[in-house]
Amino acid sequence: QSFRDQLGQICRSREFRQQACQRWIAAEMSDWKSSQRISPAISRTFSRTKFGIHWLLSRTTPPRIHRWLTDSQIRQDRLTRMALLCVSPRFQCEFGRLLLRKRLRDWFSQQRLTESQWKRLNWQLNNPTIEEYIRGFGMHVGLKLLLPLLLPLKAVGAAASLASGNPFYFLIVLMTLPILRTAVTLWRMMASRRPVHDFRDALLVGALPTVGTLAFPLQMHSCCPELSTFLMRDFAAQVGHRLPIYGGKDSRTEMAFIKSVNVVIELIDIWLKLVRSRSVEASSHLATLPIGPAVQTVKLSAWDRAAAKQLAQISLELGLVSEGAESRPATDMAMQPAAKVA
Repeated sequence: QSFRDQLGQICRSREFRQQACQRWIAAEMSDWKSSQRISPAISRTFSRTKFGIHWLLSRTTPPRIHRWLTDSQIRQDRLTRMALLCVSPRFQCEFGRLLLRKRLRDWFSQQRLTESQWKRLNWQLNNPTIEEYIRGFGMHVGLKLLLPLLLPLKAVGAAASLASGNPFYFLIVLMTLPILRTAVTLWRMMASRRPVHDFRDALLVGALPTVGTLAFPLQMHSCCPELSTFLMRDFAAQVGHRLPIYGGKDSRTEMAFIKSVNVVIELIDIWLKLVRSRSVEASSHLATLPIGPAVQTVKLSAWDRAAAKQLAQISLELGLVSEGAESRPATDMAMQPAAKVA
């Protein structure tokens, strides 16, 4: 039918209007599900008021904020995870490890890693010498759970800076995550009672916007260079993939970003040679550190049960439930008796 005929039917037929409206609502909800603005499990349509709210948010907010504002389960899970990152040593360690396993599996499935490389990198994740670094990495990445709250604040800060001519309002919001990363790094440095040079690079890089997430991957380069290099290349690949216009999956831009990491690695090697004595001392110190006190059999607390539940849910979200023997299931790790961790 032509547009004129359809418009005529809409004006004359109430039934046709209802059917057209239902088709439009179904198409909108399908788009929202595909972009993860709403839960894929939702099968029924919303009421008019609720649909109107979702439609308005879909036109004015990013998917993360839309989901955060409208999905109470998502809000509860995110708040629980933020709390666990503050109080649960087990969750701090396993959260970072699960994220790393997800990235390793993605590269392996895309044939960017051979099977031997994938197994070797998975094995290195269990190396006790980098346990503290994986823990710090997980906490740094976990700070991104605050993004649904920080993104609107950035917009408000930018508007306030433009209106007043003072860039302070935008800069203070922009530097919120770097400040929090620095605070986390200082906390782990004091809690672990390790020398300052074990956290020196993490402190420097963590204070930078955007790239600060690479703080602990760069720090572990002296004792675990292969895993550190992979994390830097993965970060570069994500930047190249998300770059507008020229970026994209397997684009030349993405490949160029991945290859550019070689220059960064050369610079890191030069830096380590300049401070070789301290780096060797740090590596030997890490190697001789005790893994931790003997595991004690204690009754699981509410936080332990919450950590077990969230780790199992994260494994499901990341698609790691069916991982092979190389990957330690999060639920098994979470249900082990708690050990005292600094």
